This record gives sequence, C-alpha cells and structure tokens, in this order.
Amino acid sequence: MRTFSLLKRISVIDQKSQKSAGKVEDIFIDQTGKVHGFVICKQGFFARKCFVSFSDVSFPNDQTMFVSECRMSPKGFKEQRLKPFFTMTLKPRFFLKQPIYSNEGETVAVIEDVYFSTDWGTIVAIEVTEGLFSDLMEGRKLKYANQPLLIGKNSFFVR
Repeated sequence: MRTFSLLKRISVIDQKSQKSAGKVEDIFIDQTGKVHGFVICKQGFFARKCFVSFSDVSFPNDQTMFVSECRMSPKGFKEQRLKPFFTMTLKPRFFLKQPIYSNEGETVAVIEDVYFSTDWGTIVAIEVTEGLFSDLMEGRKLKYANQPLLIGKNSFFVR
C-alpha cells in the first residue's frame, strides 16, 4: 500500500516535454474515498499550482508521476474545486489531523496518514493515532475501509 506522505515527495514530469512539472502538493478525493485529481506545485521563482485529473496521470515507479496535461489554476482555485471534494491538507475540507468519532459521538482517534491502493485510485486504510502514550505502547493503528469510506461534512465515522 502507498501513503499520502510518500505521495507528497513524488516528482512530477510533463510527458510531452520530459521536464519537471513540480511536486505533488495535495490530492482531491470524494466522499467514497475515490481519487479525482492532484494539486501540483510548479517549481520556479513564482511557485504556481495546477490541477491534474486522475485520468491524466501515470505512475511508472514509486518516485515519479507523469502528467499529460497540467492546467493552471484560475483565481478562486480552492473554492471552486473543493465544494464536492475533500483534500488531505487544503482548507476548508481537509482530511489529515481530523478527529474520528465513535457512533456515540466520542473522539476515538485522529487521522495521521492515508493508505491508497497500488494504482493510487482509492483509499484502502487510514492510519490513526490514539494519543502519544498509546502510540508508544501499541503503535499507530490502521483502520481498513472494507466498504466504501463514508466521510461526513465535519466528522469521520469508522465502523
């Protein structure tokens, strides 16, 4: 399985020019845990962001992502793109560091990382922390998504 922390380090190469297009900054997912696209931060004097659809990328290995088209983001990029989607770190609808609640409404853990399928297309597990002492004694835990992951507006429920 591949993690978001690994994905953030991946170099992005433009397939046409074979030149660096930047690095992956974030990822767009829907309420079922399906990946829809990536935010690429272009390197250079003025760092710019672009959106790449999941259908426009390929992964030849674990350190590289090829993109066929990287569209520059219009003004209001975050507001326009975030309405139906969650991201890992971009506010207002971000996923990492969010609490997980039990059915009774109690906070049981906090999301630390996300594990994706081998093609990066779907979330298959969530790495959670239950606190410093629990992490030291037992380690962080993985919550597997046996069924499609359902994400509420402001809270996450794990069966």
